[in-house]
Formats: sequence, C-alpha cells, structure tokens
Amino acid sequence: MSLVYIGCGSDFEPVIRLPEVKKFYYIDSQPRSEYGWLEYGTRMFTRKNYKCEFRKGLPKEFLKINIDDTYPEIYHDVLNDRTIFHYYDLPFPWTSKIYLYHVSKKDMELLKFQISQATHLAICGHDPHAEILEMLPPKFTLVTNDNTVYPTNEKEVEQGNDGYPTVSAEFFLHPVIQRRITEVKYLTKGTTKTFKNYTEFMLNKGK
Repeated sequence: MSLVYIGCGSDFEPVIRLPEVKKFYYIDSQPRSEYGWLEYGTRMFTRKNYKCEFRKGLPKEFLKINIDDTYPEIYHDVLNDRTIFHYYDLPFPWTSKIYLYHVSKKDMELLKFQISQATHLAICGHDPHAEILEMLPPKFTLVTNDNTVYPTNEKEVEQGNDGYPTVSAEFFLHPVIQRRITEVKYLTKGTTKTFKNYTEFMLNKGK
C-alpha cells in the first residue's frame, strides 16, 4: 500500500496511524513557498526552517538513507520495511512552472507513475488542486482529519487561484468522484475511525 500527501508539512499522523501502508509520498512547496508556486511578489511566504522541522518531527524509526543532496529525501524504517519519499520545494501538481525548480522531467514522470499506483490519498488541512484526481487510480482510500473543511453547499466550495476546483470541491460536486473512494480513514482525537465510503463519512464524522 502507498499514500500520497500533498501539502504534508510535517504532519506524520498518517504514518503513525496507518502501519499497513508501506510507502509514503510526502509533497510540499515549502520551504520556497507556503502557497504552491505563488509567492505574491515577496519572500514573506517562505519557510526557511521547514526541512529541519520535517526531520525533527519524523518518527524515530525512520532514518535518512540517501546522500544529503539527492532528491527526493528518502527515509526508511528497516524494522517494518516502510519508506517516506519527501518531495520538498515542489508546487505539485501545478507543474507548468516546473522549470523554476530542481526536479527533473524524469523524476516528475516517476512521481506521477507512483501516484497512479497509490492506494491512499491524504487530505489533512491542505486541499490540493483537483488535477491530482486525474493521476490517482480509479479507486482509493481517503485519509483525512478533523482540521479539514468539507463543503456542504456550493457557497462553501473553494476554488483554486486559476479557477479550477480543489479536490474537496470535486468530491462535493460530483458523486461519480465520490464513488471512487472505497474507504475513509478519519484521524480524529487520537483515534482512527473507518467509514466504508464518502457518504457514510459525511453523515457520521461528527458523531
């Protein structure tokens, strides 16, 4: 099993709570920018300490196994054979400006392939661009938490800066996409609740 987490920050709850998942693709635009490729003309949205915070927050069993300058960073738990691939500085999936970053075309195509094989998508707080849904397999498990906003009507649907909807907006607007979710893992108050589909999750997550 593998999990994709765009806008991961230094949130390792999915790693801790889902021991059955063996590979984690952690992706964030930090430290270059907190908001994808947008910087609003200033450096105020950079997070210079991000990589240090990420390493500090790692579960202790994960050790870095590649050379410092090798991208992405790879952390491995030998005892349980689990791996975290950390793609930092990457405004994904908004890759139209990829020439600004240090990710090669080959590495980007490999990442897209890995996402196409993923079994889990994490949406915890940050809501990625809806383009990610085109890369995921037809069926997947949604991993989420109680810090995430779930729109209940069209007025609450968040639109991206380029006019495209977010993943959560697509879930709300399109039942066909909702049916792609075969299971929901809800990380809340120190526990993990499991729901058999998105509809059941939305009806019962507050109970």
